[in-house]
Amino acid sequence: MSAFVEELPGLIEALRSGREIELDLYPQGVERTLTFRPEGDQARISCVSHTSWVPRPDVELIAADELLAMCVRLAQGFAEALSAVAPAIARLAPFDRWSRGDRW
Repeated sequence: MSAFVEELPGLIEALRSGREIELDLYPQGVERTLTFRPEGDQARISCVSHTSWVPRPDVELIAADELLAMCVRLAQGFAEALSAVAPAIARLAPFDRWSRGDRW
């Protein structure tokens, strides 16, 4: 989860601008790459494993606006949870903007 949250601002910006982005989920045991590619009003998400685990399916399609909304909600939820357990950190950038749903 930490590797995904680390990449979340870039993912949201890429989704907003309609450009492709690759996320490297590098932690040991996870070791996979997710590629988000715009295709009209949809996003194609491809998963490549760097372990013996095989994704099934390895490609998923989702409405781009739905994916963007899910990512923004994840950022907001993360910021709200952080506020509950570490308010001083939650007041720092970028988490302060995440809780408001601001662009980053």
